[in-house]
Amino acid sequence: MKQLIVLSLMCLILSSCGKNLTVNLAETALLWRVDDYFDIDKNQRKDLKSNFRQALKQVNDEIIPEFEKVIFSEALITKECVQVEKSYYELKPQFEQLRIRFLKRSFSFIDSVNPKQVEYFIEQTNKEIAKDEKKSNSDRVNASEKRLKRTQSTLQELFGDLTAPQQQSVQTHVLEQKSYENFLIESRKKNINVLQNKSVPEAKQYLKNYVIQWRDFHTAELKAAVLEREVRNEKFFLDFFCTASVKQKKHFQTTVADYLNLFRKVYLAQK
Repeated sequence: MKQLIVLSLMCLILSSCGKNLTVNLAETALLWRVDDYFDIDKNQRKDLKSNFRQALKQVNDEIIPEFEKVIFSEALITKECVQVEKSYYELKPQFEQLRIRFLKRSFSFIDSVNPKQVEYFIEQTNKEIAKDEKKSNSDRVNASEKRLKRTQSTLQELFGDLTAPQQQSVQTHVLEQKSYENFLIESRKKNINVLQNKSVPEAKQYLKNYVIQWRDFHTAELKAAVLEREVRNEKFFLDFFCTASVKQKKHFQTTVADYLNLFRKVYLAQK
């Protein structure tokens, strides 16, 4: 089996909450978010907690051991950049399958949703869309600047002090990203309009399909914009990792080890 490159873990960490948000708080945040959309009852809350902890077990038993094979190897630091990129793109399909397995855990919750909760979901989503439509251009500029600060902070935590050229590359990458907010709003409108004209069983199936194949539900404009950003992000993070110094890569290994130790500590406390 080809080595599992650490870039994949980096991307996961960059999209997560960071060390300051423990697994316990992540569980709470998940429950709050689902409750915001569905107004869940006591049994659903209990089932969601159970599913979340089963997902943690899968991470601990299946995913972390594979990451560790590479994270702490000297080969990670010395490997040719072209080989890192080749391995990353070869392994992407495996991560897609992993994503689908995780998301399918939501099916039991969707099956438990009642007609009133479907209506509540539609109502809350429409409210959120209306709120997003009221955002001004200055709001979006502020959001971009916040995203820049988060990205800089995360990369510094992962790799240690960044050089001036690295800081400049991060700033250029983030601030030059094209916004697809308007495309996203229109796509959400389209999907919620379709959903509210379906029966409850059809609505549940629609939600299941959306969870797994969400790209297929995007408008053509949003699909193109999302793909462009994903390709751009992948290239940036691969280039960043490849050009990092040996000291920065070793700092990365240490930081990832801290993340894994924190995860295990919280996971074992919940068993």
